[in-house]
Amino acid sequence: MQFEYATKSEFQRVLNEAVFLFQETFNSYYQSSEEGSLQYLSIKKLLNHCQSISVILDGTSFEAIENSTQVDHASAKVLLRSIIEIYATLTSLFWFEGKDILNEREFRFLVYKYSGFKSRQKLNHDGINSNELREKIKSEKNKIKIIKKLIQKKVLS
Repeated sequence: MQFEYATKSEFQRVLNEAVFLFQETFNSYYQSSEEGSLQYLSIKKLLNHCQSISVILDGTSFEAIENSTQVDHASAKVLLRSIIEIYATLTSLFWFEGKDILNEREFRFLVYKYSGFKSRQKLNHDGINSNELREKIKSEKNKIKIIKKLIQKKVLS
């Protein structure tokens, strides 16, 4: 198997086109909803990470040291992993086969929200001194119960 690699200029051209298309089509697809907001922020984050990788791969050097040019591949790989995770999340929430079936889309989004709230509840809350943050955690506990019931209804219907 032979791989073809994109040049830096080709990558930048495709990235710029993706940003342009995102900006141009955003108003057509974005709805003032939680789902629309999540989709918008996720795509924006994905594109920002791609741009950051592009900058990192340009390399850096120390002015005071000759021939010190280096590329931080490890940081680029961390961002690449994040891009893959964002893409997987977007695919599972918005771009899956059957996405037009309202119940399926709502179910997936409820599970996503539930998982996020649930994972935050597992964090150590002992050192929290802020009353506002304690109230938010308590509020999220209540949201977890509500979302769990909604998920169970979707499963049973």
